[in-house]
Amino acid sequence: MRLEQMEYLISLAETGSITQTAKYFFMSQQGISYSIQQLEKELDVKILHNHRNRVTFTAAGECVLVRARDFVKQYQELQEELQSFQKDKTPSYKARLFLYIDPFMANTFLPRILKKLHKQSKIKLATKEQNLTLLLQTLSDPSEVDGIGLVGLTEHYTTEQFKQKFDFEPIHSCHLQVLVSETSPLAKLPALSFEEIAQYPICLFASDYNSEEVGKDLFFGRTVKNLSVILQTTNVDMYRDMVNKNIAIGLTTDYLESFFHKSSLTGIPLKEPIQFHVGFIRRKGRPFSVMDEEFMAIAKDVLNSQLAKKVSQ
Repeated sequence: MRLEQMEYLISLAETGSITQTAKYFFMSQQGISYSIQQLEKELDVKILHNHRNRVTFTAAGECVLVRARDFVKQYQELQEELQSFQKDKTPSYKARLFLYIDPFMANTFLPRILKKLHKQSKIKLATKEQNLTLLLQTLSDPSEVDGIGLVGLTEHYTTEQFKQKFDFEPIHSCHLQVLVSETSPLAKLPALSFEEIAQYPICLFASDYNSEEVGKDLFFGRTVKNLSVILQTTNVDMYRDMVNKNIAIGLTTDYLESFFHKSSLTGIPLKEPIQFHVGFIRRKGRPFSVMDEEFMAIAKDVLNSQLAKKVSQ
């Protein structure tokens, strides 16, 4: 019997749903089901009845659930009692922090944030990577797991319609750029227009975008016809390689350009500048918890240190 299995059972009792439990723990439904099956095998009893839209506990399962609640409660109490004996006085938290994050932030800044978080904090972080459109839908949906987002937003997210649904705390503002190889003829141009961008194959550091969403999320809702997106990837090396070999152009910002400066890539400004805001987003009216604030302070430190490196280059 493992602690996480006990936590799954408690969540299943509260929600009656493997789907909701999987969302809460940022796992697949198959992962939750397999874990419970392993527990049933270990205890040699059937714990759950699976119905079409819900799960219920068997008589044996109800007994296990009582013990699970006691086990988790005693574990949490033990953690609190032992804090006075621990050399590390860093605050610990019972709950998880759920972070929704867009692909670029997840694959560039997040590893650095996690490294610092591991050294300085006891926050239990669960992350879910989504493109911006899906991320905003998730944050605004009350049935989804409550959390905060770490994203890059273009100008139209400062509109009144956006402000009615979300609170956004910017960390830094920058500008959208076109990423090209230094060997490309485009590298000699002072700036590019939307029409010129549409003439070239595009590689996006993203996933699950359609052309309409690209215009909405990246070009501030401007109509850019006939965009040719030939690859969407969250693999940094593949993205760099596509641009470096002049197979496609990329889209980035002057804030994130430092991730590519060692790859013989360069950023070209847009003739019609689009401002880009990096920061934290939450559902309207949702307060930041102490745990949120601690995580945000660590993340801001990482982001600002990266900005300082760019300025010094």
